[in-house]
Amino acid sequence: MSETIIVTFHQLNAQVLSLSQGSLKPNNIQLNWLDLFEKLVIWKYEGFHYPYLNSKFCGLIDKIKIDRTQCRIDLVFVVADVDAEPQCARNLTDNTTRLLSRNAGEAADKRVHVVFKGDPAQPCIANIAMEHERGVSTRVFINTLNYLFRHARKYNQDQSVKSFFIGEHPTDRLFVS
Repeated sequence: MSETIIVTFHQLNAQVLSLSQGSLKPNNIQLNWLDLFEKLVIWKYEGFHYPYLNSKFCGLIDKIKIDRTQCRIDLVFVVADVDAEPQCARNLTDNTTRLLSRNAGEAADKRVHVVFKGDPAQPCIANIAMEHERGVSTRVFINTLNYLFRHARKYNQDQSVKSFFIGEHPTDRLFVS
């Protein structure tokens, strides 16, 4: 039996832009979605948890498949919710139901499939299709991506991480007034 699913479509732009009007845009940085996700896999961020809202939720990107010939990335995005309503199981023989209990430290997963489709002429721009699931938004997906790259830049000791990120990130600067 096939089901109808709702899919949302978006366009993501990974260009590096200047922070303010009149400031220079760095010309030496060319981002590519295929390279970005390939790096996440190499740096072992596939399945890495992004905890937010006092660890009541976590986001993670799992099962990343990169197809360079099709300029395509397939992945599973998961949002786990500690406070989610208990899930039910139904016995199909006698039609009884029971609540599925979770152990301490466990959360209910919501999983969606996400497909990135890029254009080789503009590798920093990707069209994405994302299954619609209540509580799993594109904003949460982007926040998770940002967290993973920020974590890699700050904490990952792999030498390829240090050579990938060039320069100082604006949020790392101390502003003195």
